[in-house]
Amino acid sequence: MKRIPFLVKLSTLGRLALVGALSVLALTMPTRAAAIDSLTAGDSALTGELVDISDDTANFDIAGTDSSVAVATDDLKNLTTDKPRLIIYGDDEKIDGNVEGITDGKLMIRTTEGREIQVPLTEVISLGGPAASALDQWTRDNLRFWSGSLDLSASTSQATTDTTQILFGASARRTSEKSQLNIGASYRYGTQKADQEPTQTNLDEAIGTINIRYTVWEEIFVFGDMAATYNAIQLLSLRAQPSAGVGWDILNNGDGRLSAKAGFGWVFERYFGGDENKYAALALGLDSEWKLPLDSKVTAELNYLPALNAFADNYLLQARLSYTIPVISFLNFKVQLTDDYNNQPAAGTQPNSFYFNVGLSVTL
Repeated sequence: MKRIPFLVKLSTLGRLALVGALSVLALTMPTRAAAIDSLTAGDSALTGELVDISDDTANFDIAGTDSSVAVATDDLKNLTTDKPRLIIYGDDEKIDGNVEGITDGKLMIRTTEGREIQVPLTEVISLGGPAASALDQWTRDNLRFWSGSLDLSASTSQATTDTTQILFGASARRTSEKSQLNIGASYRYGTQKADQEPTQTNLDEAIGTINIRYTVWEEIFVFGDMAATYNAIQLLSLRAQPSAGVGWDILNNGDGRLSAKAGFGWVFERYFGGDENKYAALALGLDSEWKLPLDSKVTAELNYLPALNAFADNYLLQARLSYTIPVISFLNFKVQLTDDYNNQPAAGTQPNSFYFNVGLSVTL
């Protein structure tokens, strides 16, 4: 029988001895416990990882399972995190720190600098992982109060008369504890073509709006509005209507609000051909927004701007109504109605402009 060389025997025994020594050393060395968070709600105490807190909901992955839970912050009894989190709260506040518990409805935070801070759960805007970059940090700090939407509707028909219409709209809103800023823009365009006739434009309108409101005392607020309109069909090259004043939230609860406002403004209208209409105006209005079943929402607005020196003879009356209902995720079905009544229109045009649109809206 062939004899195995002694060197090979030693090498094999040496490898076995080395593996055994390393195993013993690994078992005897102290180890650091895996990072883990804890959450208590109702009669349940869970361990795992806190994914985030947003929209008054704590999202938590349960350790050792593929399950997760979503717990309303009102139901939280205790919460701790094993690593620092970025906590955004209040009107414009943020900190990095570990959550060390809940006392009297407040998160007990130990910051990365070692300070102890209490943050009411009701003021938490979001709680998640540390920002990955300076851009991520800037985005979380500056865009957390913003929301927006993009609207699109289109229609076409081919018959004795061919018609095409399209609407594009965009809006953005910044909401904080006492203030609200709304920015909007829309454009409508339509054509029609009868047999043996050239194509004619029957819809060509662009509108831009800026609305600001600031609560000064409970239901009382001040406002500033600016709207600019272009409507080629009405021969209107520009209408500018700034206004400002005070308002009152007649109703305001978790389901919606109804507000009335009054102030003063200015209406400037310039028509194609050079004619102008301008006047100081009283600015009166109502606006409302309400949550409805199926997560739908309705918003309505009515503005009346009569000339201070000729209430009955020179005025502008505007009405807006929209209804939005979710289809899937961020995609919504939206119905819009718009009506403008100008009792001093350009020569050869009608005083009333009414539009009805049905389309899709993407929530941002």
